[in-house]
Amino acid sequence: MLVTATGPIVYAFVLIVSTNLLSLTIGNQSPLITSIGLVLAFLAWIYVFKRGFETGWIRGIGIALLAIVLFVIIGAAITLFTHEFVPTMPPIITTQPFQSISIQNRLVISIKSLNI
Repeated sequence: MLVTATGPIVYAFVLIVSTNLLSLTIGNQSPLITSIGLVLAFLAWIYVFKRGFETGWIRGIGIALLAIVLFVIIGAAITLFTHEFVPTMPPIITTQPFQSISIQNRLVISIKSLNI
């Protein structure tokens, strides 16, 4: 049980630390840094499973992938179950793309909100 709880904590820690260190050393190249950070964090997560369950790397990868699949299935089930009892709640994730607002429109919105 401790290994299952420690895995995501190590994943988040390694992801945050690795992306911060890489952005300081390489520069602000966001897609590259995020990709490297995700790979390093996933390897750290697999290593936690490998050590905790005393298995090899292949079985650690299998456990990690199974954990991801179960997380998605349980999340979807909770979402569907919750939607049955609270059908009027809007979705948390919006599907509408963000729209950029020009500086001129921001000033107009700000002035209108001040009632000037």
